[in-house]
Amino acid sequence: MAEGNESEQSGKPGRPAGKPKRKHTKLTAVIVAVIVVPLAGIGGGYAYYTHKEAIAYHEAVAQAEAADKALSEAVDDATATEYKADQLETPELLDKLNDAIGKAKALKGIPEDQPGEWLAWQLASAKAANAADADEANAQVEALDAALKAVKDSKLAKDLDDTQAQLRQGIDSAIRNDETNRTKTEQYVNARFAYAIDIPEDFVWQRESDNGDGRKFTNDRLGMTITVWGAFNASNASMDELFDSNDPELVYKAEMPGEYVASWEENGMITYQHQLYAPDVLRTVEFTYPSSQRDAGDQIVEQVSSTFKSTQSTDSLPGKDESNRCAPWVGTYQTLGEAFDYYTLNADCSATSSMHQGQWQAVSYDRGSFKQKANGRYEWSGVGKCAYDVSQTSAEERAECDAWPSRAVKFELVPSVSSPNGMLLHEVSDGTDANTWESYFAPEGYNGPQCSDGSCR
Repeated sequence: MAEGNESEQSGKPGRPAGKPKRKHTKLTAVIVAVIVVPLAGIGGGYAYYTHKEAIAYHEAVAQAEAADKALSEAVDDATATEYKADQLETPELLDKLNDAIGKAKALKGIPEDQPGEWLAWQLASAKAANAADADEANAQVEALDAALKAVKDSKLAKDLDDTQAQLRQGIDSAIRNDETNRTKTEQYVNARFAYAIDIPEDFVWQRESDNGDGRKFTNDRLGMTITVWGAFNASNASMDELFDSNDPELVYKAEMPGEYVASWEENGMITYQHQLYAPDVLRTVEFTYPSSQRDAGDQIVEQVSSTFKSTQSTDSLPGKDESNRCAPWVGTYQTLGEAFDYYTLNADCSATSSMHQGQWQAVSYDRGSFKQKANGRYEWSGVGKCAYDVSQTSAEERAECDAWPSRAVKFELVPSVSSPNGMLLHEVSDGTDANTWESYFAPEGYNGPQCSDGSCR
């Protein structure tokens, strides 16, 4: 029988006749290809990561090198100048600078790691080391700069102190020399018109004038006379009206705020005049001496004229403006007596009294009444009228206040060393007992007798 029949007889399927047996070569290739492809992917990613780490490492090295260069320059700057402890206002800063220099020198240089270009973990470690080195170097540069600046500032402060000390010594020496060369003087003070001047000791003091306005001082050897006097500005003239700066006979003239000087020569005599101007008072010093004694006379004029001054603060008040006559003494003045009364003084010399049951006295200022008296006192007058607070008074009380007659009120300012502004306010109105302590009022800060218990009477 044929082989085919034998197969059919066995009941098993047969392989078609003439077909070769199947081989496994292609399957193996596919498997290998599948394995190679993932390995190739892993290798490419590692190379990319290593490349990035290499770039970052080189950047860190560059930063470390720049920081090291800056550190070296900071060390060079700090060591370029040698400082000593006695040059500094704060010597201990020098120790801090030396310590900072030592730390900076110890940090100079960069890490010497040489990582493999394909070893990513070495590149990462070396990158971190260089970055840390750069950060530490930069921080030390800042610390070193700060320490150096502190030392420089301390040296500058010490130099400034030394310079000021030398300047003070020079000034003190100049003052001593000037005092040695200057003629000794004695001060003359005029109480009536409140001025003072220093007179050389070789001048004879003549008797003060009968009305107390001034005095003469003479030096027969030089033929020189110094005359000082004060006068009320009765016409309320301005300084320009009093001082004719266009006078052709004047050899020298100068006008300053509140004063003027002028000099002229006539009949072999030199006259030099210096006047202090105030709205109410004119204070004048005049020097006369022979032209033949010009040098000696001029020297005395220069020395003495500079000492001529007013002893009252009212000279600062404007000439014809009466809106602030009392400006230096503005404030509230409490009575020194047993009552609780007070006056509030305004810049224009108007005033208001304390309030009682919603009513008070409002005192206006009479223009042109402000006058200077003897012994540094000032006086003025005004008109007092009843005033009230509508919210605290009835219609009947307001009507009575409106009908109340006005009254003449007079005040004066009295010098007092116990008063913070140098004055007490004193009411001297007609009908007022000016001798009682209720008529005296003191500003806040007064430290003299209060007299509220009557002990000052």
